Amino acid sequence: MKPSIATFGKEGKIICLSNPKGPFGQLFTLYNSRLEDSMTLVLKIPTWQINANIDKLWLEAQKKNDPIEYNMQFGAEFGNNSQNPFLSPEDVDYAFANSTQVTRMEKRETGSEYYCHVDPANRSDYYCVVVTEAVPTGVRDLNGKMIKSFNIIHIHFWAPQKMKQPVPVREVEEYLMNLHSNFRFKQISFDQWGSMETINKLQQLGLPIVLRVFNKEYKDKIYLNLLEVFRDKRIKFYRMSNGRVKDSKGQLMEINEIPEAKDQFTFLQKKWRNGRQIIEALSGYKDDIPDATAAAIYEADSESIITRTLPRSRVAYTGGRFR
Repeated sequence: MKPSIATFGKEGKIICLSNPKGPFGQLFTLYNSRLEDSMTLVLKIPTWQINANIDKLWLEAQKKNDPIEYNMQFGAEFGNNSQNPFLSPEDVDYAFANSTQVTRMEKRETGSEYYCHVDPANRSDYYCVVVTEAVPTGVRDLNGKMIKSFNIIHIHFWAPQKMKQPVPVREVEEYLMNLHSNFRFKQISFDQWGSMETINKLQQLGLPIVLRVFNKEYKDKIYLNLLEVFRDKRIKFYRMSNGRVKDSKGQLMEINEIPEAKDQFTFLQKKWRNGRQIIEALSGYKDDIPDATAAAIYEADSESIITRTLPRSRVAYTGGRFR
């Protein structure tokens, strides 16, 4: 618009009115260049100072729900590029401190539904498995859907034993087969990246595998759902690690999965990249367990689960004669 406005000299004005979002875009550029441009005036005013019609109690509720989004939408603050926690420390602490389950479960309990998600690894990440129990709360949302809570009852992962050395896939496959034998999962979701050979093998053995592509659309869905579950206090983790794997010498070693899981959730970040928000680990941390947990819960919470067994037919004797 500047060339057109230049015709009017000092009488020409451009007004940009918006809330900030992330550290990108024209508004962010104008804000950062304000000191070098004597023709630009910037007013950065939070909602509670400029709009008296908005109730303060309502604003406080928004702040409690999502402090980071609150600061951008109402506080006139640009989102930080790398230091925005995805989950509040209070929500993470609650999920890891309030479970009655002490150690991880190794087999099913009658009457429960179990869902598993598998996050395969490359040569540096963890090959991660998360199992969740879906528990109906007895309460339905406005659409009539049953609201569920989720107990994360089993976490296991394999780390590369040497740099750029893949994890032992055969060991993972055997572990999954034994796990399904113990839990009889309603569904095992699998990130298809780099794992088609394992997926085909497990499908042929009758495991209820479904493929999921971890693209932006799917990841946005599962993490939005995970955020609501954490905020509503509908997720709990068992309290003590008891997972083990074999080291390079064949000796069993503790993996300390619960401290690792809590660290990964604590340092899960909102980041802005190429003009869009992404969810990933802070530099120096991993996000394999949050990815697998978010997917397992999303799949367990979804109403699109397809039952793989057809109803059984039965013959009923009514006392009459066949003719």
